[in-house]
Amino acid sequence: MASFQAPDDDWSDTGCAERVAGAITNLSERLRRTADGDAADDLVARLESALLRGDFAAALTLCLGVPRTGPGVHGLFLGVIRSLEKRWTTDTVDFADLAFAFFQIRRLIEMLSEPALPAAPDANAPGSPRILVALAPGERHEFGAQIFASELSLHGWAVDVDLSGDGDSVRQRVSQTRYDAVGLSVGHDGALQGLADFVADLRFQSCHGGICVMLGGTALVEPRVQYKFINADVVAFTAAEAMVWLSAHLAAHRPRLRN
Repeated sequence: MASFQAPDDDWSDTGCAERVAGAITNLSERLRRTADGDAADDLVARLESALLRGDFAAALTLCLGVPRTGPGVHGLFLGVIRSLEKRWTTDTVDFADLAFAFFQIRRLIEMLSEPALPAAPDANAPGSPRILVALAPGERHEFGAQIFASELSLHGWAVDVDLSGDGDSVRQRVSQTRYDAVGLSVGHDGALQGLADFVADLRFQSCHGGICVMLGGTALVEPRVQYKFINADVVAFTAAEAMVWLSAHLAAHRPRLRN
């Protein structure tokens, strides 16, 4: 499948409807330049349905099955965007669902443009690595964490999710389940306060002595070294970065970890 450049606009923050509406128009114009025509109506309807119900796995599977000939994935995205634009202008979709649909479209574009990733461990094998994806304490932004967890699962990783934003809930989970890694999503700068202590708590209370902690989320920007005080094992700006790091880290360290 042909890849194309993902837009640079950062509109993952769903704080205002006008910003999302502007991003819809911007992305639509960019795709319109590369699409050879409209995708079939049934494909558009199926992808739109998957996006609105938040089924990222089904959306990705559908995109990967689009023929290389004809309008292709460019035309499919363009058709969905046009349909969602109509829903928006006629007030037949609520803001949260629309914002999440476009968040998923952007991530699909990025995923289809990424190089191949290392193979994940067999999630069904006994003792296979397990990852917990959670929000940093006090967080309420769930979109990014949901997509990150879906991407890990789609690439074969065994994943659990905690979107409560409750630090005690995450502490309890790591104390009872042997997680190899915890991925914490940080959506705003305020969540960085006290995060170093929380990371230390996770390591201390984990029933697995070799647990590693990853940081990600829309609040994190370059340079990564500014987050060194949190004492996480890695700061990853994309799911691809996180998976590459996990594969290398677990291959090098996991055999030596205690049960």
